[in-house]
Amino acid sequence: MRDEREVVGGPEAVTREVFPDQVLRTARLTLRGLREDDADAIVAAVGDPVTQRWLPLPDPYSRAEALSWVRDAAPAARTSGKGLIRAPASPSREQPATLVSSTAPGSTWPSIR
Repeated sequence: MRDEREVVGGPEAVTREVFPDQVLRTARLTLRGLREDDADAIVAAVGDPVTQRWLPLPDPYSRAEALSWVRDAAPAARTSGKGLIRAPASPSREQPATLVSSTAPGSTWPSIR
């Protein structure tokens, strides 16, 4: 791992390992970073009654909260080395139906708020 990397806006010091910001593709599946146009799908997923039953998520969950999570919390989890959030998409469905996440050992998950 390098101690410094280029990011939009200039060099950023990295003090922990950073998950690479890569898109993984197969013939049937793409795992990519979140985009602002995913916000509506995230709101729908967070608002799902079964999801609400099993996860401590805000109810109701607004589009503004989803955009904040896409713009701020998800990228911060990756660049801090605490976690990686990917949106699975397929050639027939560009918008994700769910999110895939992984956290580093000993890390806490970023709040969805």
